[in-house]
Amino acid sequence: MTAQDLKTQEALALLGAPTGDDAPDPAAVARWTGAALPAETHAFLAARPALDQTDGHPEIVGLDFALGLPDVDAWLANLAKGLLGRFAATVHFGGLVPAASRLWYGDFTWLLLPLTEYAPGVAGTLYYDERELGHWGPTLRAWVQGELVRFFEAVDGAREGLDPEDRAGYRPDPDDLRDCFWLPGADTTAPPPDLALPEALEAPWAARAQHLMQTTARRWWLAEFVAGDVDRITLKDLPTPAEWDAAAALGPSTAYSEAMYWLLAHAALGNGPELAAAVAALADHPGEFVQALRAAAPALVDRFAEPRAALLNRAAKVG
Repeated sequence: MTAQDLKTQEALALLGAPTGDDAPDPAAVARWTGAALPAETHAFLAARPALDQTDGHPEIVGLDFALGLPDVDAWLANLAKGLLGRFAATVHFGGLVPAASRLWYGDFTWLLLPLTEYAPGVAGTLYYDERELGHWGPTLRAWVQGELVRFFEAVDGAREGLDPEDRAGYRPDPDDLRDCFWLPGADTTAPPPDLALPEALEAPWAARAQHLMQTTARRWWLAEFVAGDVDRITLKDLPTPAEWDAAAALGPSTAYSEAMYWLLAHAALGNGPELAAAVAALADHPGEFVQALRAAAPALVDRFAEPRAALLNRAAKVG
């Protein structure tokens, strides 16, 4: 067990969350994506904290990473479903694993964990609220700190609203609390301890988070394309020449998000030679889902002929 595993487990013990089967299984995610999960991500998912509040969402219920895969047809059907499609594009083309979700000031908001680390053992934490992809803390320990503070403040606020004689015996009730997770095992008798973070992580995490947010958002167009809603696509989000050149370096060690994005993007845009090269280059990629899309991608070129023609016609009019 690594030092980062221990830090994450210590933080989870303070969180006091109930356990369940909400978050994806780390062994399954590693098999599906071909990625060796960062230590803190693996420790968090393996702890199985039950932190899912999506029961009331009209389309995205649960913390499903697969979203139909390895059945590519089922996955494409989900990519075409409005809110679920944008979520699927965020997860698969950003390389992000949904690990928790909660209602936050009226919005459903997901904790997303990157598949790749930016410093030894750590990958950082992001949030997605269906309008934007943003970032929380540089480590899961930092995210836990924030959730502990939110829960303590919610409980303290509910306690303060009581008569003095009722305050001493108050026990938190989930019906009294808003905009936080229900953490019945967390200590609410005193403010949570400060989970100190190394300052050395702040700058590299800021750069990594900015790259993830910008890159992932510019890939949402593929969900709109699969849905046939090409009028909603922001044309400037289509791949640039520089990105096109960088995509030529695909291979067995390619990040999951890059492999999935370029296989589908080449099929969507009808890039026959580039798609053939990607299919060949990814022949030995260890990701089960990458191999499923790799096998299906060549047949998708003809399947996407109609939305591709509409997109090219729109682009020609813009000039």
